[in-house]
Amino acid sequence: MQIDYLLGLHDHAPAGGGPWTSTPTIRGDDFWALGALPPEAPHEAIWMGDFNLEPDSPEYEAMVGPKSRLYGRVQYADRFADAWVAAGHDEADSVTYLADETFPAMRLDYCFVSAGLAERVRSAHVDKDAAGSDHQPVWVDIDL
Repeated sequence: MQIDYLLGLHDHAPAGGGPWTSTPTIRGDDFWALGALPPEAPHEAIWMGDFNLEPDSPEYEAMVGPKSRLYGRVQYADRFADAWVAAGHDEADSVTYLADETFPAMRLDYCFVSAGLAERVRSAHVDKDAAGSDHQPVWVDIDL
C-alpha cells in the first residue's frame, strides 16, 4: 500500500503544479504578487531511505517492475530503478542493516530513481564504517 502511494505521488506530481509554494508578503515582493509563474513540476524523482523491504519482496517488484525469467528485471517508464543496480551491482549484493539478536543482516535501505535518471547513475556504495545507526548509509553519485 505504501509503495502504491509513492508511485501515485510520482504519477500525479507534474499535474499538481510547480514546486514553489508561496503567499503574498506584506512587502509585496513575492513572486506570485509580481506575476511570476512557478516552474513546471519535474517528471524525474529520487526516493531514498529505509524502505524495510528486500530485493526479493513483492514491494521491491512493485517499485522497480517484474523480473523476467529470460531477461532479468524489466524496466518500465512509470516505475523506478534501483540506483544500486543502475550503478552495476546485483540486487542482492549489499547489506545496509547490520545483524542483531533479532534479525539477520539484510538490504533495507535504497535509493530509487525514476526511469529517466537510471542512465545517469555513475556509482553507488554502502558506507560500512559509518557509526550511529543499525543501518548503513547508501551513497549514490548521479549526474544531474
